[in-house]
Amino acid sequence: MKIICMLTAILGPTACAGSNPNPGERTVDVAWEKYDYETVFEVLKLAAERGEPWAQLRMEVAYELGSGVEKDIPVAIQRYEKVAAQESEGEWVNSLQVGAMGKPGYFNQNSDALFAKF
Repeated sequence: MKIICMLTAILGPTACAGSNPNPGERTVDVAWEKYDYETVFEVLKLAAERGEPWAQLRMEVAYELGSGVEKDIPVAIQRYEKVAAQESEGEWVNSLQVGAMGKPGYFNQNSDALFAKF
């Protein structure tokens, strides 16, 4: 629940509501809220390995808080640095354009990078 509250506070309600152009993000957020870490990491790990910023950000938070994994601050910092460096240009990565206009998994990429820097 802590992760959902943090991400909603930082990213706004679009992080958890409605259709989402980041495949798997809504599934992960709902499962996380229910402490269903098996589902969380089943979806999250694959998306993070593909390099999707939304998934990498959630993996970092998991390691920072010890949610569903053993708490590991050095790993969290290393992962935060990867997402923080993934800034790009365009309406899609700034969550200003919704639809099939950008690479799946990268919608709102710059907000994820900003959160990782914080």
